[in-house]
Amino acid sequence: MAFTGTFIYLHGFRSSPLSVKAKLVSDKLAEMSTKFCGELYIPDLGFDIEKAIEQVENKLRSSPPPFVFMGSSLGGYHATYLVEKSEVVLNRSPKAKVVLINPSVKPFELLTQYLGWVDNLYTGEKFEVKLEHTQMLRKYYIEQITHPERYFLLTKSKDEILDYWQAVTHYQGC
Repeated sequence: MAFTGTFIYLHGFRSSPLSVKAKLVSDKLAEMSTKFCGELYIPDLGFDIEKAIEQVENKLRSSPPPFVFMGSSLGGYHATYLVEKSEVVLNRSPKAKVVLINPSVKPFELLTQYLGWVDNLYTGEKFEVKLEHTQMLRKYYIEQITHPERYFLLTKSKDEILDYWQAVTHYQGC
């Protein structure tokens, strides 16, 4: 049976739709053309967190379910929020699923290491990380996963930035 919904890949901090992971997702789904007949959406999330969430929520409103998210690092944080809130946003029950690749569980704590000017690793665009960004991120934190059966967690123990045990603990049962 072919997948006919919407597949959404959300990239991480300082990344873009030009990333290696985004290209791999796009290429693999293209190879699976007999099994994947849905829409692939890889948005450029930029650095405005509220705008990024709004952008994806608007896409959810205009796209057919079911929804499958794949989020890497900060994209995993966004995907978690969107999966948990998608039923409220859409005012229906799409039962979205998500694959998380080394998700950032509490990016509002990590982001303080990046205060100041940083650049996007793929586009070279520069942006300033301010303390207000940590406060914006905090409001999208999901304390407790409500449907662990919708999640598939992929993590590795030697990530340079993220503590894998934090993800294993937060997504327990996934």
